[in-house]
Amino acid sequence: MKKFRFSLQSVHDLRLTQREQAERALADKEGEVKEAATRLAEMERKRAAAMRAYAELMRMTNAPDPQEIALRADYIALLERQESDARRHLAQLERERDCLRQKMIEAARDAETTEKLRERQYAQHVLETLRLEQKLLDEIAMLKIARRMTQ
Repeated sequence: MKKFRFSLQSVHDLRLTQREQAERALADKEGEVKEAATRLAEMERKRAAAMRAYAELMRMTNAPDPQEIALRADYIALLERQESDARRHLAQLERERDCLRQKMIEAARDAETTEKLRERQYAQHVLETLRLEQKLLDEIAMLKIARRMTQ
């Protein structure tokens, strides 16, 4: 029996490699997104704590120090800018993740296409092999019959 050889095996191998790379890149980006979301949540907690401390200062003190008020207000403004930057960074990472997800889907679809083609070619190979074997068996049977008739 002739050994099966897929005519597009190198293409299929390349597509499998591309799919694996796309999956790894997507997983890495997912990690970055989670990390950025965690940082953003921490910044939100810091800002909320600073706002509570500022409100507490204003409530507890009859005549708060203007310099203390200015420092706390500047600190809160800095935290708000950092939080805004973190939100933009997170949104950018999410867009990149969505792009990588689309690429991974395309790579998986391409690999699946060549896999299905490979399966069809293998099924055709098996069918041709079975036909050839049947033909050989028929020929052997015919030769056996012809030999009996000549004896």
